[in-house]
Amino acid sequence: SLAASESDFGPGENLVEVWIMGAVLNENKVEPSVTTFVMLDFYDYETQTSPLLTGLTPNFDFAATYRVKVDHLFMRYMSSETLTLELNRTKHADCELLGQCTLSLR
Repeated sequence: SLAASESDFGPGENLVEVWIMGAVLNENKVEPSVTTFVMLDFYDYETQTSPLLTGLTPNFDFAATYRVKVDHLFMRYMSSETLTLELNRTKHADCELLGQCTLSLR
């Protein structure tokens, strides 16, 4: 966790966590030994990636945690933007997009 207790937060600060639990992949679309990971971008933070997992039912159980300053700009972002999660598979030294979903932040 980024903060041990409430006293670690400054005025207007809070935590936002995005949990990525898992996926179920179609064996007719990818091989059973596929290695996948999830990428997500939030606000003005660096891209976060889940661990690499192998198989058709990866259990990522991954949390991206962001310490945020809750101000007018952040609230406008939360009320008007979306969060996109991208499921990728590794392919040699590169990756290939398998699917994505877009979540409203409202």
